[in-house]
Amino acid sequence: MTDNPTATTAFRVDEAYDVRNAGDGHSRYGAYLFSRDHQFRDRDEDGPVTDPCEFAARAFMIASPPAMSPGYVREHPRVRRVSWCRDDEDRVGFEIQLAAPLPAPIEHAIRGKHWAGWHHQWRPDFWWEPYDNDRPGAYTVVTVRVPLTADMLPAPVYQGTVPDVAVAKQAVGAVCQRLNSHLTGILAALDGGHQ
Repeated sequence: MTDNPTATTAFRVDEAYDVRNAGDGHSRYGAYLFSRDHQFRDRDEDGPVTDPCEFAARAFMIASPPAMSPGYVREHPRVRRVSWCRDDEDRVGFEIQLAAPLPAPIEHAIRGKHWAGWHHQWRPDFWWEPYDNDRPGAYTVVTVRVPLTADMLPAPVYQGTVPDVAVAKQAVGAVCQRLNSHLTGILAALDGGHQ
């Protein structure tokens, strides 16, 4: 996401890249919304999604890797996976997995042995799981769940069946702000610890 390895912003919108690389001269993300408008169909009804939280979650997931690569939303290098879900009360939340150092007891148990862990490089800053099966591997993720609330999100707007690009971008920005408010301290703690 950034060349600064101490940056603690989990998610940010890259508006300049979106406009600069738009085939229509307006928004690369807008083209993705157009081609994925079927993802905004209500699961129980025949019409479009009207719940602001679900609309924002779907808009955010389309704006992020792997749906868009590079994404309209850029992620901190420790972000490994992002998903959204509903709980039993039908509330929407995001689940974010972050690359994290091993807990001290596990690190101590495998010290001096030839175990694989997180691979990390600084430029570009990137974390990835061990991929070879030539030795045992141990790596940790911290899973954070963040709820969304409708009061922080715009009401869904559509142009026909396609989400309005400006409203979808506003929703994505609000999700980034919400997630960052909960993840910044955690990322600072992870980056401040040993690798």
